Amino acid sequence: MKHIIAYIKPHKLSEVTLALHKIEGLTGMTVLEVKGFGRGRKTEASLEEQLYDFVPHLKIEIFCLDELVK
Repeated sequence: MKHIIAYIKPHKLSEVTLALHKIEGLTGMTVLEVKGFGRGRKTEASLEEQLYDFVPHLKIEIFCLDELVK
């Protein structure tokens, strides 16, 4: 059994969901709305400004059998 976690942009959810529905044997997924920041930050904002400058993402979690991981 594998636990897969992926972070995607909200506008990609439909595309990812359609692709996952094509995988035979996949029983489901969990989608959570999250906010964060990371390497993609291009601004020179102060530390105080950065603390409140989060970008919305979706976190997808899937539990599946080892043979479905590919």
